[in-house]
Amino acid sequence: MSAKINPPPPQGGILNCRKPVGPTSLWLVNEIKRLSAVRKVGHCGTLDPFADGVLPIALGRATNMIRYMDDYDKVYRVLIHLGEATDTADLSGSVIGGRLPASEECLAWSANDFAVLRETIGQMTGLIEQETPAFSAAKIAGRPMYEYARAGIAVEGKIRQVEVFSAELQGAGFDLQEDGLEALDESHLPGEVFFPGTEHVDKGLDKVKSVHKPRFWLVVDIHCSKGTYIRTWAAELGQRLGCGAYAARLRRLRSGPYSFDDAVRQEDLRIIKQEGRGLAELKSRGLLRDASTARPDFPVIELDLNNATRILQGKQVFGLPDLSADSHYRVFCRDLFLGIGVGRLSEDTGVILVAERMFTSLENFESRFDEGL
Repeated sequence: MSAKINPPPPQGGILNCRKPVGPTSLWLVNEIKRLSAVRKVGHCGTLDPFADGVLPIALGRATNMIRYMDDYDKVYRVLIHLGEATDTADLSGSVIGGRLPASEECLAWSANDFAVLRETIGQMTGLIEQETPAFSAAKIAGRPMYEYARAGIAVEGKIRQVEVFSAELQGAGFDLQEDGLEALDESHLPGEVFFPGTEHVDKGLDKVKSVHKPRFWLVVDIHCSKGTYIRTWAAELGQRLGCGAYAARLRRLRSGPYSFDDAVRQEDLRIIKQEGRGLAELKSRGLLRDASTARPDFPVIELDLNNATRILQGKQVFGLPDLSADSHYRVFCRDLFLGIGVGRLSEDTGVILVAERMFTSLENFESRFDEGL
């Protein structure tokens, strides 16, 4: 007799969110926690308050998947203003240097479809070393670095190697009539052309302090490894051009398999919150993704009921074809995602499959397949 399959309860999953401009990443995590009534919620990859874009959020058992999401490479779009450098390397900081580009420089940079800028940007790819910026969430002695910076305490950031896989100029512009003294406001930022669908939640964070409307601006798309600070990259570009620069807008277009176009908007979350159905509504609308979607690059292994029970009991599974030692696998049984397994070399039986992180408990598994076990 075939096993009877009972529908599983909505115990958690991955929500691909769009963080709006304004609040912290933690604010969005807390919003999802209140909306879903799930106690265990976490995110992958902090975004600065002035940035928006993709922020994958894990709920319930799916938070165990975050360890496999930390090494995502990412794609960003950054608007860079040339002519001023700030202490935060973004528009929220105080101006600490830079100079207004001369008209001759602007014309030279724009010649031949911005050939000079494209060449300079192209030189800033590959393996590079970055120092952790003073205004960052990286911790020293258990405290975020930005707390030291705001208190006027100088701490030395760590130097780490990151990789910029590609950096491509998307657009640029300049105004030779601009004297650089007009204060920057949102009307001066390229909007729907380069940053369509922008949402704002005003939390009073990362407001413009003392930067001005730029004489020259450019927009760059950057594909990079985890841990890359895009505002640090923007400041380095300003140093190479000899005039200073800062990041005026930043959007994460992709984080691992999750993209901006597929991300859940704040408006969607607001409507769901008003309806009061929480996690069940997220799931019924198809917004809550299975934890297995977090690593589509891990091959899939389908187990029968007996071997599925074994791996959920913490036992080894033998005799599976095409296993590779030290490789990770997404383990399923009849379309139910059990968890992540890894191949291990055994002298007696070859490569075996062992559980590394399971997302389904044995009790829930047995309740779903209540016959045939």
